[in-house]
Amino acid sequence: MASKQRLLRFTILVYRKPELSEDEFHSYWTTKHVPLVQDWLARHGILKYTQYHTPSSVREQAKSVPGLSQASIAEYDGFVELLMPSLSCFDEAQKDPYYQEVVVQDELKFADVPRTQILIGWEEVYVENGKVVEVQPGQANIVMG
Repeated sequence: MASKQRLLRFTILVYRKPELSEDEFHSYWTTKHVPLVQDWLARHGILKYTQYHTPSSVREQAKSVPGLSQASIAEYDGFVELLMPSLSCFDEAQKDPYYQEVVVQDELKFADVPRTQILIGWEEVYVENGKVVEVQPGQANIVMG
């Protein structure tokens, strides 16, 4: 079995700007925003950047699934997950002038930024690529700096 590695997962919950339709939001987020952030994130040590699109049609469909019908389905239009070895990766990315000049300015075009929420914690992978992954005794916690 492979050794399990702890990585920090930074999840950003996103609402679209009210003046955008769902289709406009999802299209812009994928086709315009992604090309602006890919290289910047990779340059600062981000190991993975994933967008999850959660249109209302899918959220409504989920409400009819047994077992999910009792849960509260989050109303976000989507979320981003960034995977990194330490918080310093995201800290350094935000210090890059490109962040303020390009990334923040672009986010204001499609996201309802004041409503954005962030979850942060480490990822523990127990099954990967169809194989069981185990924690090794004495494994250190994630590095925060």
